[in-house]
Amino acid sequence: MQLLSHQQLGKLLVRAQQGDSAAFDALYRATAPSQICLYMGTSQGVEDLLQEVYLTLWKHLPEIQRPEALVAYLNRTTYHLCQNQRRLQGRRQAIAPQYALREDDLPPAEDPAAQKDWEISLQVALKTLSPAQRRAVELRYFQGKTIREICEETHQSASTVHRLLRAALEKLRLTVLPAVVPVLALPHTGALPAAVAPRRPRPARRVGIGAAVTCAAAVAAVSLAAVPVEIAGVEVGTEPAREQTISVRVESSLPLRQLALTGPEGEAVALVRDGKHYRGTVTRNGLYLLTAVGVTGARAEETFSVEEVDREGPALAQCRQEGEYTWLVMEDPAGVASLVCGEEGAEYAPLRREGDAFAFSLPAGNHRIRAEDRLGNRSSGTVAVEER
Repeated sequence: MQLLSHQQLGKLLVRAQQGDSAAFDALYRATAPSQICLYMGTSQGVEDLLQEVYLTLWKHLPEIQRPEALVAYLNRTTYHLCQNQRRLQGRRQAIAPQYALREDDLPPAEDPAAQKDWEISLQVALKTLSPAQRRAVELRYFQGKTIREICEETHQSASTVHRLLRAALEKLRLTVLPAVVPVLALPHTGALPAAVAPRRPRPARRVGIGAAVTCAAAVAAVSLAAVPVEIAGVEVGTEPAREQTISVRVESSLPLRQLALTGPEGEAVALVRDGKHYRGTVTRNGLYLLTAVGVTGARAEETFSVEEVDREGPALAQCRQEGEYTWLVMEDPAGVASLVCGEEGAEYAPLRREGDAFAFSLPAGNHRIRAEDRLGNRSSGTVAVEER
């Protein structure tokens, strides 16, 4: 690992604030190891905590006014998140094994029926999940395992584990009573019953803040691990021009690992961030491919066409004789600015003009013509005038 000075880190910070995702990646590589060594200590939960630290940094980049204060900001953020994590773990260890909630989150101890209803509600909620989803929830939220540990134990990829957890939480939120969801903090105490007898509905009961926070953190962790990338829009100029500006908007709550625009011949087109958009300039018509990749690996692609790049001069569409005039009709999408015949020093100027048709009085023979459109594109050629 290369050690960077505070000045070098400050320069990377300035670039990251301007939307340079490569600079943000470099900041991560340069500072993440020291954050682990300083505060995190054990490897348990480090991946999730580290991800939260740098998500916080990304969200608050514009607020860091002094680049040299970057390290202090990171140290402070890591310290507070680690303290929150330790306090949470301490509370869990101090609570009776069968529950991970505060006493006021649970039904009254003197009401066995209420306690039974509470346990059954949890069991019913988990029963709505598939076996794979329920296993992932048990390992992640009941046993506190990291994503990597779940992958090793279930022999599944990280993307599969993320998908199972996300689907499980969405299903629980949509299909069971809201008061049941915070019970995800409860440890698994045994096999789920094959069937649960229906019970008389009970009045709604307040769920404690501790349980709600635990559930919200679980949902946020799963959502963060699979943040999507979406190409929200691509705008291309519709008027003829020598160069067309491409304006792209990509939506993602995390920084992009890559944003690439490829031209018709496979050439790379540079994109520069401008506020919420990325802009680039193209000088060729054809199909272009835009590819966006997030730091989590989420990917989005879009193909679009550029058709209004005009880098060619006017073309001769018709040459006709009408009386004493030779009419030259030109074509150009941007419009013809000028047309002359003859060589320099012996030029014939048009005597009349009707749109892009020019009338000349030319003697018989071959004549060189030179044309220019309103964009500055030029062309030349030869016309033959017959004897009248």
